[in-house]
Amino acid sequence: MPLEIEGNYLSRCTPDPAASEITVPEGVKTIGYRAFANCPQLRSLILPVSLRQIEDHALDQCGQLAALTIPQRVSLIGVSAFHRHTALTFRTGSVSLLVPPRSSYTESGDAAVLANILHLRSETEIPMLFPSLHSFEFRAAAAVWLMQNAKPKCAANWFRQNTEHMLEMYLDLGSTDMLHLMLQTDAVPEELLGNTITRAIEKGDHEVYMMLVNHKQGAFGITEGSGTFRL
Repeated sequence: MPLEIEGNYLSRCTPDPAASEITVPEGVKTIGYRAFANCPQLRSLILPVSLRQIEDHALDQCGQLAALTIPQRVSLIGVSAFHRHTALTFRTGSVSLLVPPRSSYTESGDAAVLANILHLRSETEIPMLFPSLHSFEFRAAAAVWLMQNAKPKCAANWFRQNTEHMLEMYLDLGSTDMLHLMLQTDAVPEELLGNTITRAIEKGDHEVYMMLVNHKQGAFGITEGSGTFRL
């Protein structure tokens, strides 16, 4: 698919029914308004490290784009920039935060708020930004990130109240990385960890099961899991 790029601004992708994969070249800093609006067949999109901004509705028509990784330096994201069926992974430092697809379309701009939280230089804005996240999926990702760092009261309280739901969500997704990040906060109670191990056995997810059991042994000094894993 030909990309229309002027300087570091990608303004439009010309649709090509035969092409389902696109790599945006390095040097592009902004993906413009509705740049990929005419590419519903797009299945894979690789964004450059140089990217800084994604404008309004840039990718909201890409219904077959199942997953997208947001580069670390993206700090500005427009309203409804992504399609509701797209899972997003935000990279920040050595951490990758998964935001699973939302069940309903929203104009809330949660992606923009999360990007702002990840790029904050001052913690004073967190009490205003965190409560402004509307969807559970985005708020969970923000809470996991904040609990890795500043552990502000607003995020800590929300994390504690929603730990079980978050564990269930990431287990259902098979997201070992997000579960591991949750455990690193040392805010997951032993009982909920044990319940999650049991669910991993029932689900047949050996990778998640082993990670959870290893953490339980290290964190709580327990040498037995909550059951036996059978393939």
